[in-house]
Amino acid sequence: LTRFERLPYRLLLFFAIGVAAVSFYQRSGGHLIWSDDHPTFMYRLWLLDRHFPTVLFYNPLWNAGLYAGDLIATGSLNVFFLFWPLLKLFGPFTVYNTLVVLLLFVLSPAAVYLAARVIEQRSPVAAVAALLSLTGSLYWYVWSLKYGTMGFMVTALLVPLNIAIASRLVCSRRELLAWQGVVFVCTLSLMLFWTPSSFVFLPLAVCALLRIRHVLRKRFFLPIVAALLVLNVPWMTMLVRSTNVLGFVSQGVFDTERSTEVNRHAEFVPAHDDGETASAGEASHFLEAGMKTFQEKAASTNPLVLVFGPLGLVLLRRGSRLGFSLTAVWLLVMGAVLAPLKPQFELSRMLVILAQLLTIPAAVLLVRLFDSVRERLALGRLRHPLATVTERMRDRLNLFASCSATALCGGFLLTGPFVTGSIVWNRAHHQFYFADPTAEHLVDAIREHGGRGRVLFSGFILHELSGGHIAPLAALTGIPMIARSQVHNNWWRRDVIPQSFIDEGFDGIEHYMDLMNVELIVAHERPWRKFFAEHPERYTELWRSGSFVLFRRLAPLSYFLEGSGTVLRQTSDSVELRLDTPDAVVKFHWVEQIESSACTLEPVSAGEDLTLVRLRGCPLKTLILLHGERAPWMGF
Repeated sequence: LTRFERLPYRLLLFFAIGVAAVSFYQRSGGHLIWSDDHPTFMYRLWLLDRHFPTVLFYNPLWNAGLYAGDLIATGSLNVFFLFWPLLKLFGPFTVYNTLVVLLLFVLSPAAVYLAARVIEQRSPVAAVAALLSLTGSLYWYVWSLKYGTMGFMVTALLVPLNIAIASRLVCSRRELLAWQGVVFVCTLSLMLFWTPSSFVFLPLAVCALLRIRHVLRKRFFLPIVAALLVLNVPWMTMLVRSTNVLGFVSQGVFDTERSTEVNRHAEFVPAHDDGETASAGEASHFLEAGMKTFQEKAASTNPLVLVFGPLGLVLLRRGSRLGFSLTAVWLLVMGAVLAPLKPQFELSRMLVILAQLLTIPAAVLLVRLFDSVRERLALGRLRHPLATVTERMRDRLNLFASCSATALCGGFLLTGPFVTGSIVWNRAHHQFYFADPTAEHLVDAIREHGGRGRVLFSGFILHELSGGHIAPLAALTGIPMIARSQVHNNWWRRDVIPQSFIDEGFDGIEHYMDLMNVELIVAHERPWRKFFAEHPERYTELWRSGSFVLFRRLAPLSYFLEGSGTVLRQTSDSVELRLDTPDAVVKFHWVEQIESSACTLEPVSAGEDLTLVRLRGCPLKTLILLHGERAPWMGF
């Protein structure tokens, strides 16, 4: 193709990127995206921005002290590394919407374009594949915009590129170029921060073992393996030691940020993907559940990817064809067959990755179809002039059928950017949310009225505030807070106040709030709003918006259960205090990793699931620092 003939493909790609990006900014209206896990992800980026390279530390801003291990368990690091300069310059709360736009509408098509070029496809094929990556699946935007799983999205957008490079390394006779080896090490390391991504490469790993002699002869294989081990083994070791990985595999709960024990008698809180949740007792029906999941995802996939993707696999070069085909089949098995067996892994996401992977073979077949019809129209191929009328008519009918099919495919391709724009404008069945005035005004109200004690979110709060989690409120206000969970690590509804305290009635509830040094209460559930309103002698209303009401607790405030002193400052990784007595019990949660700069620390039980910190032998009138065992990324 000439440069002029390649131009329409590129123009359509840039048009699609522009439509999607402009639609997102217009839809946001200047508000932060706040849907589901987006606020949690902002908060984790804020923590990384403040503390990296330290990734494990004691955080007193939430729930009276947490040993935060989820920074390395949730894929936050891949986004942080990708956008570190922007985060340092502007801060996560200022630049977060821009990060979403760059990930979804710039890096995603760029990665697919580069993947197509790595497997030696022409520029038009790469451009069409990049365009299909923007328009390939509704669930691409469900997981990114609605659920806010940005660590997973980084992994998903890098899968085609890394499968392309790995296929060339393992299945092809061609050598990798040096830049491809460097890109592979960097991007695969980014992928692995979302740990289930390692499953994607299982077929190619098996293939490498079967072709080990061939692979070992590749020039860059051993350096690539060595670099991957050096970069990833240290933090993976830290992940295993600092989080309950086996508990997650068996029960679906990571022991991070004091994730509570699974209570199977409480009310269930649905996971992200209703189509894949199946209890162990229903395992006999997993195939039926898997088919339902597959049908749901297939119905939401671009027909061009769904039809031309599998067919286009046969048109890839030999090495690429093997790598892409094995991976595609494996992703289908994980997403449709294995997903119901282990719903905590949310393996139906593999079908979203599959749609991204198939954009390249789909583009190969589409461009070949377009080229074939263009050539036939240009050459006007008909049979010899002596051909019969019937033969000429058959040729014309074949040409008409080819042109019609090509026009239909071209129509789907041309409408793709507008469909994407419609999704971003929230006109699809799956809705996502931006921060509304209630969230913004609640932050202002807490800043205005709080500061001497903690803020308690009564009851159980999940997505009630602007459709997302409340994790960043502590960062935005600078005031420590308490909730059943500020992130999505509770799968069953339980009240923030332990049941043993609730059973004691008003006195028990007050006792718990005293133990937690609660100053302000945010109530959003009707029973709790009614409870606080019925005790005006102890709770006074300060602010109201929608279902949220802010109360002040009229009681003496102190961070000391025993002894006396002053808490000077609480940051996201330490507590600064001075004591007036050599021994004291402070109202912060005990964790095994907590340390002190000048005192001996001991746990002291204060009730159900409530262990506070006892300080012994402390110097008087001296600055004392409470902090956790700080663990840096890479382990050094």
